[in-house]
Amino acid sequence: MVIHTEAERFPYRGTVLAVHLVRWISVLMGAGTVLLTYLLAQSLLPKERSLALGAAAITAFNAMYLFITSSVNNDALVALLCALGLWMMVRFVRGAPTWRHWAWLGVVLGLATLTKSSALGMLALAALAAWRAWNRGGGWTPFWLAAAAATLIKGPLGLVLGAAGLLAFFWERRTDPTTPRPRGSHAVGIAIYLALCLGWFLLALHVSGYALIDKMIVQELFGQATGAHKHSFPGQNLAKPTIYLLGRFLPFSLFAFIGLWRVFFHPAAQAIERRFERFLACWLVAGIAMFSLAAHHRADLLLPLWPAGALLAGRE
Repeated sequence: MVIHTEAERFPYRGTVLAVHLVRWISVLMGAGTVLLTYLLAQSLLPKERSLALGAAAITAFNAMYLFITSSVNNDALVALLCALGLWMMVRFVRGAPTWRHWAWLGVVLGLATLTKSSALGMLALAALAAWRAWNRGGGWTPFWLAAAAATLIKGPLGLVLGAAGLLAFFWERRTDPTTPRPRGSHAVGIAIYLALCLGWFLLALHVSGYALIDKMIVQELFGQATGAHKHSFPGQNLAKPTIYLLGRFLPFSLFAFIGLWRVFFHPAAQAIERRFERFLACWLVAGIAMFSLAAHHRADLLLPLWPAGALLAGRE
């Protein structure tokens, strides 16, 4: 509960003035997200203007969205940046972007990941970009951009989870020897990935010194994976991630596991459909396996796996 006093009345001064100014900035960012929602829908379905208007209206008149974008927080900014990044990706996939376009997209995704960890949803874009590049035989730059965004939030695990679905190639190769290999150049994408991730790390290291290594590498990466600082060990609770995934997303998780069972025992007959469902299955199963073997478990860490589960559930 907040008790307002006479000092907060107009004309505003000091902290009160700053809060009101930031709230107006949040409102403007919220309006920008609504506009980008409209543009994104128009880019995906140019002939369905009513759908674009409906998508923008649903976003604009959502009660929680109105509350969030009229208060002081970083949610309005991360929503705006993620919407902008998604719209840019759709435009680039359909057009002929130059390296400058990819550089700007990298800036947008980097800002989104530095704004709030909820931008980890970009990891799903990395996975889907990997699928697109495999299926089309090239175009890996979007994957590396989204992987950089995920890495800035979650460390190297972001890259690993984003690429896990590509394990489906070896599975599909056993069924169909003519399955195309993942082709195409990675040079530009890797260069952008290293520029964003390594550049940020070196800058942070220059500012923070050894404390950064101790926190990020020793305590977070090594410590969380091995349980060295929590008196636990890898694989101690193998079933926890699976239980978390099943329990937190009920009832939809039930359909996701049914869909996973179908992929293994009753795969699709068409090659492109079978390849995609196996890509999703590898993304989900490899992710669960990695989290199960880790010593540190939290239900919210499984969110990057749910897009694969949702797509499998949607087929049922």
